Amino acid sequence: MVDNRAGLEKNSEIIIHDKIYKIENEIGRGANCIVYNAKYRDNLDIEHNIRLKECFPVYLSLERTRDNEVVVCDDNTLRFENVKKEFIETYRRNVELRKTLGLINSTINSTDILEYNNTVYSVMSLDEGIDYGKYEDKSLIELLEHIKSIAIIIEKYHGNGYLHLDLKPENVFIMPETTEHIMLFDFDSVITFAGIEANDKVNISYTEGFSAPEQIQGRINRIGKHTDIFSIGAILFYKLFDRKPDLDDMRISSRYNFEDMRFKDSRYQPALYKTMEKFLRKTLSVSTASRWSEMKPVIEALDEMINLSDVTRLYLVDSFQYNQACFVGRNKEIECIKEMFNDSNAIFLSGIGGIGKTELAKQYVKRNRGNYNNVVFAIFNSSIEQMVCESVNINGISRDKDESTVEYFNRKMKLLETIVTSDDLIIMDNFDIDSEINLERFLQLPCKFIITTREDFRDYNYKQLVVDKIEDEEDIMELFLSYNDIEYSKSEKEAISELLQFVDYHTMTVELIAKYLQHTDMSPEELLDKFLEKEGINNTNDTKIKHRKDRKLSAESVNRHLRMLFDLSGFDKIEKEILCDLSIFAGVNIRRGKFEELCDIKNAHIKVEALIKHGWIMEDEITGKIYLHQIIQDLVYKDLAPDASKCEGIIREMSKYMEEEPKNFAEKHNKELLLDIFLERMSGNTIDYAKLCMKSKKIENLEKAEEIFLEYNDREKYNLLQKTYKKLIDAFAGSDYMLEIESDDDLDIVFVNIYNWLEKVIVCCEEYSEDPDYLSQELIEAGQITVRVIDGALILTSEKKYSGLDSIYELISKTYEIATDNIPKSSYNNEIKERMYFEIKNLYYRDRDNILGSYKDEYVADSEKAFFYQKKMMELRPEKPDIINYYGNTVTEADVAEDYRKRGEYDKAIAMYKSGYKEGNLAYENVMEELADIYYEINDIDKAIECLENVLRVEKSSENMEDGICCYSEWVCCDLIGLLVEQKRYDTATKYCYELLHYCNEEDAIYILVAYFYLYKMSEDGDKRAELWNKCIEYYRKTGDSGIPEKLHEFISEYLKKEIPDGREIIRIVDKIFGKNHEEFQVEILENSIEKYKSYKDGYKRDYYIVLFYAKLAEIGYTSPEHKNRMEKCRKALDIYNEFVRKYSLEKYAGKYLEMDKEEKYMENNVGKQVKKYVDKNTEKHMKKDAEFLRSYIYDIMAKNIEYGEYDYDEIKKYKRKCNYELLVENKINMSVLSDNEIINIWKEASYSYGMVENYRKASECLIRALPNMLRIYENDKNEEFKSTYYYLMWDIINAFIDDKDIQNAFSYIEKFYDELMNYTNDNKKNGESERSDMVRIMSDIAYLILDLDYMELAEKPDMDYIKMALDKYLCALYLLVVENIDVDLINNIHNSEEQIEKMYQSIMESSRKDSISEKIDWILSVADYISKTIYTETKQDDKYKIYKKIADYFIDKYKKNDMEFR
Repeated sequence: MVDNRAGLEKNSEIIIHDKIYKIENEIGRGANCIVYNAKYRDNLDIEHNIRLKECFPVYLSLERTRDNEVVVCDDNTLRFENVKKEFIETYRRNVELRKTLGLINSTINSTDILEYNNTVYSVMSLDEGIDYGKYEDKSLIELLEHIKSIAIIIEKYHGNGYLHLDLKPENVFIMPETTEHIMLFDFDSVITFAGIEANDKVNISYTEGFSAPEQIQGRINRIGKHTDIFSIGAILFYKLFDRKPDLDDMRISSRYNFEDMRFKDSRYQPALYKTMEKFLRKTLSVSTASRWSEMKPVIEALDEMINLSDVTRLYLVDSFQYNQACFVGRNKEIECIKEMFNDSNAIFLSGIGGIGKTELAKQYVKRNRGNYNNVVFAIFNSSIEQMVCESVNINGISRDKDESTVEYFNRKMKLLETIVTSDDLIIMDNFDIDSEINLERFLQLPCKFIITTREDFRDYNYKQLVVDKIEDEEDIMELFLSYNDIEYSKSEKEAISELLQFVDYHTMTVELIAKYLQHTDMSPEELLDKFLEKEGINNTNDTKIKHRKDRKLSAESVNRHLRMLFDLSGFDKIEKEILCDLSIFAGVNIRRGKFEELCDIKNAHIKVEALIKHGWIMEDEITGKIYLHQIIQDLVYKDLAPDASKCEGIIREMSKYMEEEPKNFAEKHNKELLLDIFLERMSGNTIDYAKLCMKSKKIENLEKAEEIFLEYNDREKYNLLQKTYKKLIDAFAGSDYMLEIESDDDLDIVFVNIYNWLEKVIVCCEEYSEDPDYLSQELIEAGQITVRVIDGALILTSEKKYSGLDSIYELISKTYEIATDNIPKSSYNNEIKERMYFEIKNLYYRDRDNILGSYKDEYVADSEKAFFYQKKMMELRPEKPDIINYYGNTVTEADVAEDYRKRGEYDKAIAMYKSGYKEGNLAYENVMEELADIYYEINDIDKAIECLENVLRVEKSSENMEDGICCYSEWVCCDLIGLLVEQKRYDTATKYCYELLHYCNEEDAIYILVAYFYLYKMSEDGDKRAELWNKCIEYYRKTGDSGIPEKLHEFISEYLKKEIPDGREIIRIVDKIFGKNHEEFQVEILENSIEKYKSYKDGYKRDYYIVLFYAKLAEIGYTSPEHKNRMEKCRKALDIYNEFVRKYSLEKYAGKYLEMDKEEKYMENNVGKQVKKYVDKNTEKHMKKDAEFLRSYIYDIMAKNIEYGEYDYDEIKKYKRKCNYELLVENKINMSVLSDNEIINIWKEASYSYGMVENYRKASECLIRALPNMLRIYENDKNEEFKSTYYYLMWDIINAFIDDKDIQNAFSYIEKFYDELMNYTNDNKKNGESERSDMVRIMSDIAYLILDLDYMELAEKPDMDYIKMALDKYLCALYLLVVENIDVDLINNIHNSEEQIEKMYQSIMESSRKDSISEKIDWILSVADYISKTIYTETKQDDKYKIYKKIADYFIDKYKKNDMEFR
């Protein structure tokens, strides 16, 4: 869609209630809006930077009048009013959106809504932040952390049901000195998932290079989370390679030259580049199927890259986890292990299988965890080599692609020798062999080892502890009694003792026996007899003989004993069904109530309760979730063998459960994962089971459904089959097959599968029914799905033709032909029929805005067919409608004409354009302009001129209408004049020049200038030419800061020849040049100026500007990869600069003068004539500053050129270190009239540059110099400015001190920051949610800064004072979030009084039960997570911090875990 909207010009004003908003410049456009940078002054005359978003939809016929009002041209007044209402509603939604999880400090704040110019505007504050397009990351880690911050924010958008759809560097604002704190802006593209589903009413803009192909192509129904993920990958690519990704970078098998990457470092491992390559492929792929569809793997990959990018830190990764049941006894063994470590670094725990060696090792660690930094639990499988490679992990170290196992093992062992210490412990479990070639080398590592084994290693001189069964009957009886509290007689206790001996003291079996006897009427003697009978033993003596013989425990004996108890338990059919059902959910802890719902068994809760009591079902009493112990799960699943015929109830209920709309996306994910687990462990051939398989997105499950339906002897099977085949086509897009496509052969397999499934859809539909309703609906849906997969997931370009793909498109056409025959016969209303025709039309529609060029557009699109179906749509309407307003993708006569024109069929193109105008579909002016272009192409200049004249004639005729408004196309007139001058038709050209002057207002200075310059060119009268030239100069001055377009380049050349402007103006002109070949023109101006200045009289000013011109030459095009000689120009500028310095002896005398007070002193030093001549008018100090400014300017340009060229981080830093950024800032401030906010931002930029070269002291000094400006702003409106100007600068200052390791100053400013926060909190405690959100955000950030102080200490153990202080602040943030009526005294005294903490705890818990917190849950959980992660071992024993953890755990347990947890 062509965007003909006229934006507001610079200095346009919007005046509301005496407040004047002045437009600075337009910065972007969305489908519904135009966005501007603007300024306004408050009541204290303080200037503020803002962004204004103007409601101005591109898809309505709107125009802007000369007084800037937006007017409706066609009969769209009501629609425009509705769009404005929706715009206002969007503003309100965005305000609410910022209050959701983490978005308060992540999105630009919309502060007001204005009604003006017959439209509406939203106002967004923009006093702080650096545009990420201009921000330079200091390191690869900082870049990746910024990208991760973007991903985390977008994940929050997604989690709240929104897509951003306008991610690009310009819409990301960096808060300096912190990688986590960024803010997002959007150009009206943020939309809900529901809004995407209603795609017929969605208008979404895009940005080439950063928007995903499906967004550029306008394929609304293919847009999803993966669309934002593409943009994240594109931003990373742009920041890595200094260019936008092109098609070659988006292929399924793209390769990336990381030698050209910024931030290169020889210490990076191959794994980093491999991960980067995977990340770029999985984000930038044109195929949505190959792209990640969720943000979680994106963030995980970024975390991995951040770790891999840290070349300075290697450490053993802790992998120890322990969730004990009831552990009894073994105290002597644990003490023995502890004593053995005094004499040895390695201890072998030897004993029979199942005796408890692993549990003993873990229990030792649990009791002595504080003695070890890192504990690794590694299971030995086949070799130490394999175990070390796979299970002993070192941070940032991974196996290279071509690295063998032996090489990787040797590399890891060398690293382990240097990084592990005696404070690290490695547990090697199941080392059940008597020798291993690498054992000696492994045990020589300088850490501690516990090795569990069934072998005897005493002969190898290792310390060994033999682990036998728990001999102390009191211990094993303690275990029994922990599950059974019945008072037994002496004889019963003896029977229990024999029972426990019979089952070899196996822990799980002991627990089940205890619970069985607790909850049944059977006595211990009876149970013992039952066991003996099952075992075929007649008396207890035989039992003792068996026990002595069966010295080794085995899985077989354990299972045999469990199976005996299972049989003796006498489970009824319902209990077995419940156990059977629960065994299907392997690895899932499911809420008891939810499981009972899914069982669909009457009184299931009674049976489940009984099974829990008897120990067969485990229940987490805190969460209320149930599961089967692994041993029991395996036993039940094997013996009861659940299948569809035995589990009909749970299959039916699972189907219902999957049909329920999930409340949020986490629930949706859990349901899909639960279904996958269920179907993986279920088998059968029932129809209900097959229907459940149909709800899966996995191909193997859908193929199960197909197999069952094929055996079904009912006509309904054809309907079920066609639906299954459609789901197979759809599922193929997200399957592993698509991810593994690397060659044409792989594509052919895809094409064959899709073709076969679609063909089967047609056959099954026709077999099932002849009903036109059914056939049209189902076949169009099949076509839609297939197009979405091949054109959406694959998104193949037109570079190559595929016969298999052509066959699919032909089959889709056949499918649509059948549907087309049935649509007129169907009973659907006209609206539904229109939608069907629209879907068919889209197959043939050519997307002319698709810059990538899709396969369908090139080989399938057929404008005539598309136009045919569009006509069928229109025939269904009682009145001729505006197709665009209904569905979009409108095909006009202009589209067909454009095809003719491209093929050189100009007569047909002209006829089609005329037909479009005749039918009223194309505007006369547009038709004439297009015809003019055609006539110009075929060299019929007279007709081209005639067409342009017709446009102006029609527009001028509007003066005769009642309203008297004339929409005169000044630019068309400029084109016409240029064409007439080209043809030397000067009289006519002159006439139009004066006509242009007549219709232009004074503010149209550029058009007036064009007119006068053409008159000047055509005039031969000397006096007249002089007069016209003066007019040109007059209106050139009036253009002000407006850019200089291509049409004025010739004028500028003439101006520079005739007027000879000074050096400053030349630089300003160069900066304003834009248009075609603008860089070449800029270079031409500067080179000509250098030559001119060289001819001038020798002097300091002349030489100064020559250096400046050379420096400017070097700056032009530094972002362009095609500008190959830019560094040569930098060196040339540096050479000229050095000559300048030598000529005026500045190196020798500049420093000396700084110590002198009067000119006479340095005049005595034999300064050269040139210096003496200059000194008469200036001081040497100024000369010194000029020289230093030029040097800094040139070196800064050199650094930028390297950044955008052959990137070398060390070279960039080398040049930046030569720059005096303070002087550059001072020069900029002195040369311009700047607001306080602008000055603050300039100092921030200087601080960033110093930070890049690790000059953190200078970085902090620059920020301190911005303090007076900040305080001046802050004093005028503390409440408003605290959360913006004050907050951001204080944040930057504190972080600068932290970087400089200046703890004293950093902490001092944190205290000031906190004091101001408390003042703000006290002043605003009764205000709205916006102020409360600011309090929470800033309180959390202060906690974060305090933790930074702890990290800055670089101590081996954390500083608990800082940790506790941070925890206090996080709890205050949680309090501010949850409690409505806050008590500021509680916050002020939290660190002084346990009574205050208890009050805060009670307030939080009381408020947590209110419905009002429901909208804040995500943010509450975020803060709770911080509290949970920050509570170190040293604070866990403190009663105060136990309360903190209790609060955090309450919210995490209640809201973060839903109906199920996946183990």
